[in-house]
Amino acid sequence: MESYNISGLPVVDEKFRLVGQITAAHLRPFLANGIEKRLDVPVKQFVPHLSIQSGSSIAVKTSTPVKDMIAKFVTTKSHRLYLVDGEQMLIGVCSLKNALQSMMDPMSRAHVVD
Repeated sequence: MESYNISGLPVVDEKFRLVGQITAAHLRPFLANGIEKRLDVPVKQFVPHLSIQSGSSIAVKTSTPVKDMIAKFVTTKSHRLYLVDGEQMLIGVCSLKNALQSMMDPMSRAHVVD
């Protein structure tokens, strides 16, 4: 994850619905204890051993007003929120940095999902 500058990944079920996320912080204690030897284990067996944030706490619907999304960044202290549709299917991700950049440049629509 570090070599690609990724600090978190969504966890989805077989229907691509957001279940939660795994962050680098979740993985560090396991890597320190030699878990890299078991990296061929399917994610669905590995995930229960992690304390994963639930999907609803880190998700916003694409219809959510920007002010509510910003409030959720603040209340969850998350660096990323996952965009989901009405079925909780993962649509995309918005980082706090993306949101702030879009607000600083109101003419930019680069991070807006229509």
